[in-house]
Amino acid sequence: MRVARLAALGDPLPPAASLPNGAVAAIGNFDGVHRGHRETLVIARREAARLGAAFAAVTFDPHPARVLRPARAPKAISTPADREALLAAAGVELLVVLRFREEMAKTPAEDFVERLLLARLGVRAVVQGGNFRFGRGRSGGLDTLRSVGARRGFAVLESPAVRFDGRPISSTRIREALAAGRPEEAEAMLGRPYELSGAVVPGAGRGRGLGFPTANLLPEGEPLLREGVYAADALVEEEAAPRRAIVHFGPRPTFSDGASLEAHLLDYSGSPRALRLRLLRFLRPVRTFPGAEALRLQLERDAAAAADLAGPPPPASAPPGGPVEALRPALAGP
Repeated sequence: MRVARLAALGDPLPPAASLPNGAVAAIGNFDGVHRGHRETLVIARREAARLGAAFAAVTFDPHPARVLRPARAPKAISTPADREALLAAAGVELLVVLRFREEMAKTPAEDFVERLLLARLGVRAVVQGGNFRFGRGRSGGLDTLRSVGARRGFAVLESPAVRFDGRPISSTRIREALAAGRPEEAEAMLGRPYELSGAVVPGAGRGRGLGFPTANLLPEGEPLLREGVYAADALVEEEAAPRRAIVHFGPRPTFSDGASLEAHLLDYSGSPRALRLRLLRFLRPVRTFPGAEALRLQLERDAAAAADLAGPPPPASAPPGGPVEALRPALAGP
């Protein structure tokens, strides 16, 4: 996948991103690249193949809310690097990442279409969900695209909403499920487990003294989790298959420690430099125990509960790269 990072709508695409046959473009924040996003991408990819055009996606960095209303901006479900990996795995050939600033927020919606979609991408079709808004005052939407498309000769395809539990899937619903300790609901909407990754950093070593050595993670991005203990599958660099794990997120009140993200991998004695964690199930909230022995007994129960989860762990996928890069997610194309 080619990636073009533009600081402004008028910036030229790099030579490697030339589009002699134009493009079919999907536009969105694509936070999490969830099942709803994937439906949009499926439609765009098929239309691009039909027209012999490039399959392009247009997104923003940072999320517009972080610029326009930073105090209320949502945490990201996926890191920018993970989002790019997921879009590439979905078949996107050209990803245009727009650096979102206040000046861009003031751009009229029709200027966005003319200056980027037409002048830079030569769009022959645009695929969009019904609730995505763009341009000054969020004034642009499907009606804007259809109006300009009718004059300038490109098609507009609306992507239907994908539903879970009777309601459309959205990034907001996924965040809510994770904040409530329901990772299995988030998985149903994402189409894959919610994942956290990061480098392993030194810890206090208390877990090893209890017989439950843990890897302390410095997570990439901001974890979207309720504090507590989880069952997870851990992908270890250079290992083909994931390992079942118990994951602690939050404070460690028994030892009056600060918050942590740490994982104990079942039947594992190595020293990983980085981990990717696939959250499966919330096991229990954080609790204060009367002492180390009581905590050890609870960890045994947690490990047994994680090991007993039905079904084998999913297959690992490890694209080439360094210790953390090798653990980027891979998502089978639609």
